[in-house]
Amino acid sequence: MKSFLKSCAALAAVCLTATALAADPSGTWKFNGQGESGSAENTVVLALVDGKLGGTFTGPGRGGRESSVKLASASVKGDVVNFTVQRTVRKEKVVTKYSGRIEGDTITGTVETPAGPDGKPATREWMARRAQP
Repeated sequence: MKSFLKSCAALAAVCLTATALAADPSGTWKFNGQGESGSAENTVVLALVDGKLGGTFTGPGRGGRESSVKLASASVKGDVVNFTVQRTVRKEKVVTKYSGRIEGDTITGTVETPAGPDGKPATREWMARRAQP
């Protein structure tokens, strides 16, 4: 019985430690991205509610005007966050996929943008910083 209780206590400690180590993606994140007229600041607001991640993406839209959309999908597992932005550009659906590792107030990872002239999606690195209130 004592060994069972010790085992339960050890398992609880591991679970609590794992929960404490899981990164919280909630907040406002800012990063530079490429728009029609060059580099522009983008913002993604992430919110973890009842274990589900959601949020909004705001960046330059047509003519450089700011445009916001709800994230098409979003998830977090441990310290890895993934989200997809779906926008309509010139009557075509454009899907951009972001993936990154959260370390404190920084996310670093990759972004996959739609196919270029060669027909293949382009992947590049991206980094976002959590905005301080």
